[in-house]
Amino acid sequence: MTTRITHIVITAALLTAASCVPGAGTGPTAPAAGLSGPELPVPEEVTDENLELALRRLMDLEWTSEQRAVLRTAIVHQLSLRFERYMSDDRMAEASQDFEAALSTFSTEEILAGEVTPEVASMARSVKDRFSPVGDEAKVMVALLVLQFIDPDDQALRDEYEMLSLWTEEAREGLKDEAMRIIDLVSLYEDVAMSVPVPQVTERLLELYKERRTLSEAAYEKMLAFDPSKGIQALMKAAEATQLYEYLQPQVRRTSYLVARLFTRIGTPTTALLVLERDFGDALSGSMQNQVHVEVLLVLGALEDDPGHPGHWLALARLLTRNDDLDLARWSCRRGWRLDPSDATFPLEIGLLYRAGDDLAGAREYLELALTLDDDRAAVFLHLLELYRDQALDSLEDEDTAAALATLERMAPLLKRFDERWPNAKSDVTQANLEQLRGLVAFQEGKADEAAEHFERSLEHEKDIQTFLLLGRTHMLSRNYSGARAAIDWALKLPFKKHGEAYYWKSMLLTLKGDVHRLEGDEEKASAMWRKALDTGMEALPFVPLHLKAEMEARLGLLLHRLGRTTPAIDHLKRSIAGGATRETYVLVLSYLTARGDLAVSNVYYHFASTESKLPLDDQLTFATWYVSLHWREHKEIDDEARSLLEEAGGDEWPGPLMRFALGSATAEEVAESAGNDPSRLAPLLFLHAMRLLGDGDVEGARTRLEEVLEKGIVSDPHYGIALETLGTLGTTP
Repeated sequence: MTTRITHIVITAALLTAASCVPGAGTGPTAPAAGLSGPELPVPEEVTDENLELALRRLMDLEWTSEQRAVLRTAIVHQLSLRFERYMSDDRMAEASQDFEAALSTFSTEEILAGEVTPEVASMARSVKDRFSPVGDEAKVMVALLVLQFIDPDDQALRDEYEMLSLWTEEAREGLKDEAMRIIDLVSLYEDVAMSVPVPQVTERLLELYKERRTLSEAAYEKMLAFDPSKGIQALMKAAEATQLYEYLQPQVRRTSYLVARLFTRIGTPTTALLVLERDFGDALSGSMQNQVHVEVLLVLGALEDDPGHPGHWLALARLLTRNDDLDLARWSCRRGWRLDPSDATFPLEIGLLYRAGDDLAGAREYLELALTLDDDRAAVFLHLLELYRDQALDSLEDEDTAAALATLERMAPLLKRFDERWPNAKSDVTQANLEQLRGLVAFQEGKADEAAEHFERSLEHEKDIQTFLLLGRTHMLSRNYSGARAAIDWALKLPFKKHGEAYYWKSMLLTLKGDVHRLEGDEEKASAMWRKALDTGMEALPFVPLHLKAEMEARLGLLLHRLGRTTPAIDHLKRSIAGGATRETYVLVLSYLTARGDLAVSNVYYHFASTESKLPLDDQLTFATWYVSLHWREHKEIDDEARSLLEEAGGDEWPGPLMRFALGSATAEEVAESAGNDPSRLAPLLFLHAMRLLGDGDVEGARTRLEEVLEKGIVSDPHYGIALETLGTLGTTP
């Protein structure tokens, strides 16, 4: 819950199997071609929404299958349409990615033969014309190569490519550091080779690898030649040589892997063996302490001896995975899977590779298939359970409770099967986690009582500080203050490890208990708890993990504000912003300051929020309405920055009517009619109406509106918490 891997001439069979571009669909047949269990879906129509799924399916299908050809045509068409949209919007990075994705669906042989589709050719022309050769050399070189192979008689294209290639070399001749010149060129040609691994690119890249090795060897010789008797200049030259050698050698030691990766990209990984022996043998094979070289030789040697052994392709995939070449690793896994379609190891590995690339949908497809193929492997259960947990959390973060609940419904029976089959196995996903997640879904849906029940069931399985905190907060928002105190007291009795994150949670518990006491009307007990929370938080601050630092600073600032220490409070709030405050931190701080009616301190924080481009527009509008409501309470003119934002959003569609109410150009009755019976729309309207009534001096009317916010029962809506807190500041004990 806290935040949250030979020879130029090889056998004809292997050459035929390996000649296609990795990532371009050269993997095993799809389940429909013989795998038992559910078929992986092949979309009938390719859209932006299912494009990633279509690309995954393309990689599963046999290279020569008719179905693959049809699917590729649809994918390239969709990529081309999206590419044009990106180009028209000057979203060049995304456009470049779509061009590379379209190009990756073709083999090297097809590219060399100029057999890409007209749509890819059109994309290449756009890249050539729109991308700058300065800084985008690799992209422009790729486009020129594609176009050159389409029209080999076009001398102008060949000249343009030759001029750009020459320019990339000459532009780096001016670099004083020879090592930087070579490293810069290596990076450039590696980028080109990963898109278009054609001979003129791969040959130049191999030359650069040799140049880098030669430079490293020369530096090493200078180190050995150092003569202390020749004075300070000799010492300085030896020091420079040592520095250069230490800089280059780690990259030189990876040459074996880089060569293997290059030929895997072409589709003939074992070709790397001959190249290594021919061009790098003296420097690498004689240095057996180079573990990278040894492992590469073992993996490729086994693959060359028996290319029909699925395990050798798995070993290559794991070598690639350890070096973060995930696309190539997936390609290698699919090669092995083709040889043994019934082995669940391959879809399991492919699923984990998609997960490593943050493609949870792809990971889910293959992990579920692995489970179908082998439901007697604990690792498959464990990885799938962890994936379901993470997908549910992602859905909750996106406020998609229906998707989260659907995932949990799949997770529950799987977890039950795992517990029954391996009762003594340790898992990061437990029944306690499942109930906690169910509680979070219910909480986000505004079902406080149901959320509390799930949190209590979770605690029956495992006494967990975070779950106690969730239960305590749920009870507090439901105005069950005795239940909230009981949950917090239970949590405070648990052993706390003496490290930053534990104190972070303890500080949160003490803060929550102070808030409960204040809502009960006991300011003395509340202040005592807040002081303890502040001391605990200050003790934790130097040790909390980096991802919690900004939030911890914000919480300390709010504790100081609760205790009336405004100046140091502002200092901590500013540090939370400088430390990278998240959306949740902005909500935490601005909702509290709004409820406390503090325009002065809110002014400091709001202006950072309003310029934070990463915040969704809906959040920026919500923060603006809160900020405006503070101006009403203090009879101040509306801030120009907030006014401008609200005016831009004040159309007829929601939240336009609410924005107009915030600006004073619509009545509460008019906006209520537009909101209908939707509680998520009525809650902010009722809250803003309450703030306006407070500004007009109608405290009782404001209390009535705030109570109506609470009656809507959406405890996860920040307006609910603000309403409860505001009632407390008005001297109300709900």
